[in-house]
Amino acid sequence: MRQEVEDLAQEVFAALFENDGRVLKAWDPARGLSLASFCGLIAEREAASILRSGRRSPWTEDATELDDLEKDIEPARDAERRIASREQLDLLVERVRESVSPRGLELFQRLIVDEEAVESVCSSTGMTPDAVYAWKSRLGKLVRKLALEIGKSEPQIPLPEREGLSDAAASSRKPEEETP
Repeated sequence: MRQEVEDLAQEVFAALFENDGRVLKAWDPARGLSLASFCGLIAEREAASILRSGRRSPWTEDATELDDLEKDIEPARDAERRIASREQLDLLVERVRESVSPRGLELFQRLIVDEEAVESVCSSTGMTPDAVYAWKSRLGKLVRKLALEIGKSEPQIPLPEREGLSDAAASSRKPEEETP
């Protein structure tokens, strides 16, 4: 309620000073009202107009959910974090490039970055599903390890989610191709 009263007061002030103070310039002491009484009269009329019309009344608006408000301000608040995250991701990709073979880099791009389906990778590379799952598991572990190393000196970056197999199941598979 207090916020609505403050908002209404702001609307009245805006009405008093709009058009270079046209309403205030209309005050004439010869008509019998002091400046304070004149402003009070204008305030009463403006407030009544706002409440009567319903178009600017705070009581006619639907409340906005807190989650919706946070979604609206999230992009502005997170701009710096997104930039830092991109820089960290660039560093992470560079570290992955330094750590894996050309085949590993290709599979990293396809499985982790592009999130390509294992079956698609198998059909285009001739690798077995077991080999591709083993690569996916090893690359995921490598990415998480490197991200944690990078995160020690900088804010956290998002880690890739593991799809399909748990760590235990993925590590029990025998790779049929080279290691990263």
